[in-house]
Amino acid sequence: MSPSEAAGILAMWQKLDQVLGFGMPAKTDVPAEVQALVEERQSARKAKNFKRSDEIRDQMAGMGWTIEDTPQGPRAKKTS
Repeated sequence: MSPSEAAGILAMWQKLDQVLGFGMPAKTDVPAEVQALVEERQSARKAKNFKRSDEIRDQMAGMGWTIEDTPQGPRAKKTS
């Protein structure tokens, strides 16, 4: 395999990973304030306080973050 073929395969894998979220976790440092909101939202969801959960999601969006609910738990992700 040539270096250009390998680079093409890697680029394709990275695009798939962005959509499907497996293989190569992105390294993004989540600020403490955002992580606290993730935890607060999780507590609100467990208490079935979905109004507060939605408010936190909106607050995070205003800060440039989204939250993804995964089988491993919620995950904050910087929006592009």
